[in-house]
Amino acid sequence: MDIVPPDEKRSKVRILGQTQRGIYPPESSGRRVIAAGQSGESSEITSFPLKKSGKGRKMIKEDVAPLGIISSTQPLKPRRRYWWYGAVIVGFLLIALAISLVAIKPVRLIITPRVDEIKEEIRVDGLTSVTTRDLREKVIPLEVLEASKTLSQEFPATGEEERELKALGEITVVNFFSSAPQILVRTTRFETADGKVFRSTQSVTVPGTTLKEGKVIPGEIRVGVMADKPGPDYNIEPTTFHLPGFKGGAKYEKIIARSEKPFHGGAKGKVKIVTASDISSATDRLKIKMTEELSREVRSKMLPGFSLLDGGMELRVDSIETLPPTGEAADAVRVQLKGRLLALVFRSDDLREVIERFILDSFSEPRRVLNSQDSFTSEIESTDFSKGMLALNILVNARAETIVDGELLAQKLTGKSEEEVIDLLRKDPAVGKAKIIFWPPWISTFPQDSKDIKVSIKEP
Repeated sequence: MDIVPPDEKRSKVRILGQTQRGIYPPESSGRRVIAAGQSGESSEITSFPLKKSGKGRKMIKEDVAPLGIISSTQPLKPRRRYWWYGAVIVGFLLIALAISLVAIKPVRLIITPRVDEIKEEIRVDGLTSVTTRDLREKVIPLEVLEASKTLSQEFPATGEEERELKALGEITVVNFFSSAPQILVRTTRFETADGKVFRSTQSVTVPGTTLKEGKVIPGEIRVGVMADKPGPDYNIEPTTFHLPGFKGGAKYEKIIARSEKPFHGGAKGKVKIVTASDISSATDRLKIKMTEELSREVRSKMLPGFSLLDGGMELRVDSIETLPPTGEAADAVRVQLKGRLLALVFRSDDLREVIERFILDSFSEPRRVLNSQDSFTSEIESTDFSKGMLALNILVNARAETIVDGELLAQKLTGKSEEEVIDLLRKDPAVGKAKIIFWPPWISTFPQDSKDIKVSIKEP
């Protein structure tokens, strides 16, 4: 190790492990200073006195290196100030720890409530005679919705027979002749331009002409007719008729008849016959169609929040008309149905609250029903529309959780040890699972103040 004289310029020295470019030497010459070199050894050196300049001491400039020890084998390298960064990090950690000790509650308790399932079948009654629900008796009020409709549809005839049948139709007799009425007896003949004769099925009196705003208005009346002979040739399209009895007189051109629809029923040989089974089947199909259409209409009338279950509707048929009637020859039968649909509806919330009350009453301690909307299925057991009654069969399949009072629980646990708390939580019927977090980690006793215990309730 060499001592570096003070007059050697640009010398790098290590004083206590640091490179110095300027120092304040001791006031008096000969003061002992301990300097540690790179080799790790210590040497005693003698400092040189400062030069005085009027106002005190003067710092030695860079061109005069302070005393130190330098390795004789390799140059010294400056050490970086890593200790300063480490001190900053440690300081921040200590501050964060202090803040957490103050801000974070010493104990955190995470509770998962106990959950139990219930499966049971119950009956709920609906009545139009009540206006409010009865949770204990399981009764809910009903309302009646109604919609009506008239439907008509043609269905094919399926019966067959060997027959000779005369065509049937309807005509309108018109009187242009005079203001006097004209009497026509039953079987009066009406003839087409091609010579087909039809006879009236009843006696009628054709009104005479009238005068209205200077115009002559003919009298008219409708009457049924039948072909004079059997056969399909008399199933004619709409046409004009004359009365052969008036031929050669003034009335022949003045009293005439017209048809507006095709005639039907004329046949010879094997013909289609309308059977009772045809009418019954057609009526049933029309009832189904009417129920579907009226069901949509009823549902469109329902207010939000109401429910209508399958089986809660009844179709009432007021009248059925068929043409032609049973036993008549025809390729098809037309059925006309007039009816109305009654529907028993109820508020969805009424049924849900009745079921929820049943679930909660099944437990001895307070509970909360989980997903109450999906906790049951319902179907109609029976209906009586005349009495306004509806019986529902309910299959309950629900989950209910206990209600944990976090504040009350924290008060019970104050001052308790970890072992005591664990024992109390195991015996608490409301607790399904529990997790205890102490802060700082080395404590194991609950605080005396319940406000220092944070209780969190976790969803099951």
